[in-house]
Amino acid sequence: MKKFLIIVLATILMVLPVSAKAINLEDYNTLNLEEVLTAEQIEPEFEKYEENDKQVVIYLFRGQGCTFCRGFITFLNEIYEEEGDKFKVVSFETWNDNVNDSLLVETAEFMGVAQPEKTGVPFIVIGDQYFPGFTEEAYGDDVIEAINEEYEKDVDDRYDVFEAMENAKEEDNTSSGASIWAIIITGLIATAVIITYDTVRFNKLQNDIRKLANKKGK
Repeated sequence: MKKFLIIVLATILMVLPVSAKAINLEDYNTLNLEEVLTAEQIEPEFEKYEENDKQVVIYLFRGQGCTFCRGFITFLNEIYEEEGDKFKVVSFETWNDNVNDSLLVETAEFMGVAQPEKTGVPFIVIGDQYFPGFTEEAYGDDVIEAINEEYEKDVDDRYDVFEAMENAKEEDNTSSGASIWAIIITGLIATAVIITYDTVRFNKLQNDIRKLANKKGK
């Protein structure tokens, strides 16, 4: 009986959900556009860099010294005078930072990349769109279009991949929590039934022993 209870308890503990860690950008090493230009030793083609809450966030996963990453950064530098009031950059360097690299894989998987663990850089996310790599000929116009599409939306209606990932984790935890409670309740009911059954058997055995003892006494 005691062994059974231990098994039930161990099973319940094994299936309890582990809380998923929310994505907090402050936990990662990031650079904005101006800082990335400095890191890549690219001369800014604008006089003043400004960020505000109305701008569209471009999430850029990059590698320091990556040719195609540098091409995208140069592209943003070149369009900044005309489009810079619409966007800001949050850049994650992944070649020398395992934490940022893990976030790249997680983000790519969430966005439906077929083999997220093999995702290369640059990996660019604007709203709910992503660009796996970059050349101006292939993606230049699409990037500007994606920026404008998001910029035309109300700020509260814009899609943020990290907020979406956090919400998905919370939903998974809620669903898992409901399933776990069902398992726990079922386990407790089963335990109660067995305890009751064993108690009845024990009482019956006690009564039989007393009856037998009474007969022998006579």
